[in-house]
Amino acid sequence: MTNGDGSGTKIDPSSPYYLGPQDKPGDSITSIRLTLDNFDEWAHDVRLALKSRRKYVFVNGTINEPKAPCTQDDWETIHSMLVSWLSHTITAEVRSLLPKYENAKRLWDDLHDRFSVVDGPRIQQIKASLRDCRQTDNMTVAVYYGKLCQLWDELDKHEPIIDCKCCGSCTAGKLSLERRESDRLH
Repeated sequence: MTNGDGSGTKIDPSSPYYLGPQDKPGDSITSIRLTLDNFDEWAHDVRLALKSRRKYVFVNGTINEPKAPCTQDDWETIHSMLVSWLSHTITAEVRSLLPKYENAKRLWDDLHDRFSVVDGPRIQQIKASLRDCRQTDNMTVAVYYGKLCQLWDELDKHEPIIDCKCCGSCTAGKLSLERRESDRLH
């Protein structure tokens, strides 16, 4: 990409504004597809993929306008590419529920608002899955433990440890963490 002012100034490949010949609109940046009920897993993989390409800053709002040497045309190209990449990670069922976007941050925010719903029923569902999680005869310990870890991680996201800031000597957070670890053991 170069400046549209005719100066021919090139964008440094280490810049988040850079799109190289390897970046294509139809690229699948992750094998995980967003369905109606896997937002956290999908968002984690997409976040990693975008960070590896230095593009996550566009969807998280760190960069919200073009800055030199990026032009408005470059900005629109980047967002078109990001929307394409994101769209290719969404199932047809979910895509059919969405309006058409040209701005990647707006798409990301809409997906987050719609599908990252933290509510009592979801927390209860995770806890029920933990309660019912069993190691079957044909399941290795590693697979069983991995399944438990996934559920624990998701529960941690929905019910983070309360970090008390009342004083320098409060142990509420530490006690809460110890209780969580004890629950996991049981």
